[in-house]
Amino acid sequence: MTADHSASPALALDATQLRTLLDDVGTFIYAKDLHGRYTFANRASLELLALEHVDQIIGKTDSDFFAADTAADIARNDQEAIEQACTIAREETNQVQGSATVRTFLSIKKPLFDQQGQVCGMYGVSTDITAAKQLEWELRREKEQLRVVLDNLDATVYVKNRERRYLYANKHIAVAYGKTVDEVVGQLETDLVGQELSDLFSQADRVVFAEQKKIALKESFLSPDGKQRHYWSIKMPIVFNGEAGLIGFSSDITELHNLQEELKNLANTDALTGAANRRFFHDTTAHELARSKALLTPLSLAVFDVDWFKRINDTWGHPVGDRVLQAIAAACQKGLRKQNLFGRIGGEEFAVLLPRTGLADAQRIAERLRLAISHLRFKDLPDLGPISASFGLVTCLDEEMTCDEFFSRADKALYQAKAAGRNCVCVAA
Repeated sequence: MTADHSASPALALDATQLRTLLDDVGTFIYAKDLHGRYTFANRASLELLALEHVDQIIGKTDSDFFAADTAADIARNDQEAIEQACTIAREETNQVQGSATVRTFLSIKKPLFDQQGQVCGMYGVSTDITAAKQLEWELRREKEQLRVVLDNLDATVYVKNRERRYLYANKHIAVAYGKTVDEVVGQLETDLVGQELSDLFSQADRVVFAEQKKIALKESFLSPDGKQRHYWSIKMPIVFNGEAGLIGFSSDITELHNLQEELKNLANTDALTGAANRRFFHDTTAHELARSKALLTPLSLAVFDVDWFKRINDTWGHPVGDRVLQAIAAACQKGLRKQNLFGRIGGEEFAVLLPRTGLADAQRIAERLRLAISHLRFKDLPDLGPISASFGLVTCLDEEMTCDEFFSRADKALYQAKAAGRNCVCVAA
């Protein structure tokens, strides 16, 4: 069974919305294959290269657009992310062919994985920090222009001394704290954000003071309106008005952060039902199995599939079959706690992972889900009849049990439920 008939319009709409978000995010977002050929580029990337249409970049490499040394540097960073399957954050300097402008970017690059978990390319997010780099040089020459210049940057800029008292704050950081500039300057950080958040910020500040070097990191906190905000911060030591301190530049990357979270969620979610997909469910199960062994806590797994589901598809068609799967997923997710993981691991096969749950409690949960499924009705399909599912349940009490064995025992219990007449819960022996 496939989900193409009912799911494709929604997926197409999501893709359109996602493309719009990527084009409007205000930074450079792109993807490349294993050979460095572009497979995606947002509007900002096209404008940087003076291109009018995405077809002009797809299949091309950086050597088609940048000077040779620039293209080589970019390729090295790309390959590091691909070959080591890791995230890298680097400053990159480049110059588009035919342009006299040299730009500096803060680039975050990550590997892309195919459905088999193999690296198939990379994607990157590059923020133009040319103005900030230029500003670092200018500040050493003309400190008197600090307020005029920094207040016109689209970033929070501040100077603190060793006691973390604000010696300077531009208007953007004042707005972030819900105060005026005058209310910020002269105040200790703890008086503005509280002890807990101040202690978090101070970890990076202490590194700057102790090692007298520039650092870059991501910082997050709740804004006055109660929303979580995320910033990419660069901090470096400075002497300000004769006093040792640090200067920080923080760019709001909340939209980028949220977009990355959305992309991660899409990669882990089954498109038809909204449940965890097979890969994410198996990865999480392996992690929780190791955790339960280390903490000596029980871990239970229930797998189930829909009884006579092929008959539903053959009689009523795949769109109705999809509706049944969606209704089952909604009913099960409604009856589970937040710490439980519900996943779709096959066509009509689902699974529930129950951390810190012993056999007796797991049986009650599985039975509750079985009943919830059996109570499903479709008013516009009165002849569809009752829906049922067969459950196999296992609780890990063996420290030597592998993840494959864990699933295998649950599957055997599921087969026992089928043999027992279906619409029941069987526990692995």
